[in-house]
Amino acid sequence: MRLAANTFLIFYTVAILITVLGLLFLEPLLYAAGVTDTLLPYARSYMRIILLGAVTSTGFSSLIRAEGDSRYAMLIWIIPMSVNTVLDVIFVFGMHMGVTGAALGTVLGQAVSMGMSIWFFFLSGKSTLTFQRQDFRPDWKLAGEILFTGIPAFLQTSGYSVSIIIVNQFLKYFGGDTAISIYGIISRIQTFFLFPVMGLIQGIQPAAGYNKGAGKTKRTQKILWKGMKIAGFYGVAAWCFLLAAAPLIMRIFTKDQEVMVSGASVLRITGASLFFGSIQQVQSAWVQALGKKKTALCLVLLGQLGCFLPVVSVMGAAWGLNGVWLAFPASSALALLISAAVTVHVQKQLQKREGSVPFLP
Repeated sequence: MRLAANTFLIFYTVAILITVLGLLFLEPLLYAAGVTDTLLPYARSYMRIILLGAVTSTGFSSLIRAEGDSRYAMLIWIIPMSVNTVLDVIFVFGMHMGVTGAALGTVLGQAVSMGMSIWFFFLSGKSTLTFQRQDFRPDWKLAGEILFTGIPAFLQTSGYSVSIIIVNQFLKYFGGDTAISIYGIISRIQTFFLFPVMGLIQGIQPAAGYNKGAGKTKRTQKILWKGMKIAGFYGVAAWCFLLAAAPLIMRIFTKDQEVMVSGASVLRITGASLFFGSIQQVQSAWVQALGKKKTALCLVLLGQLGCFLPVVSVMGAAWGLNGVWLAFPASSALALLISAAVTVHVQKQLQKREGSVPFLP
């Protein structure tokens, strides 16, 4: 109970700090992220609403899954995202609210997730946790363990944010407002296509962790290979779909002809990273599930910082705007090669420790 209560406490303390600091330094942060003077009014309107709604976001699906209710843990993702999508259509296309409508749709979707979390833990009777007031007193030792466990996910998100800032600076220099607008749209499209991979990872981690704890090494390895096969197949299918339907997808997000045509070409290039990135994320999640936090941390940082930043710097300097776009699949492929080597090494260590026969897919 104290673990879950301190998780709630840390989560909402950080959310409030993000809101306060974000609003205080909003414009400097937006300029640092590569926002131009032309895009600043739109970015400011969007981010003010997102920051004010930060307290409505949740990260409790893992706690729900740990209680054994994987179905509700899935619903707490699917329902809010569906609400977000529907509200975006209503606010942006129906009510013509532009970026303000998109931000409101996001915050209201998060609010649904928050409501579902409150209902599960405090009202439904489904949770095995019975909270007392003293459970919410800060436990600094416990808080340290929670934060250390969450560092890989935190740094993954932070690395993604840093990479966005770097990319936007390159795009601002080589392509201006149009390139930044294209990247903003493509980022949302790729995030949408990665949702199934995130769901796959949420299934892989507890399954691998439970089997590792039970000493079933061969089954743990089988989970890895099946996960990579599913991720690889999905990545190829998603990329093929983007190759065929890129113009239609871009038309959903913009009516600007230049953004639509150029964005379709860029989407076809960057879509290749779905294949490489999906497999690499499965590998890092599997390593983390085995309890190898430092190795998992390195694999998480590999994609967003370790490979992407040097690759985009070199390719951007060499080939300009085209180099920036090509850096997405190139860095993802490099990250996958390194991650695969590390994963094989972890497998061999696991086999040696457990005395098992090497598993071949």
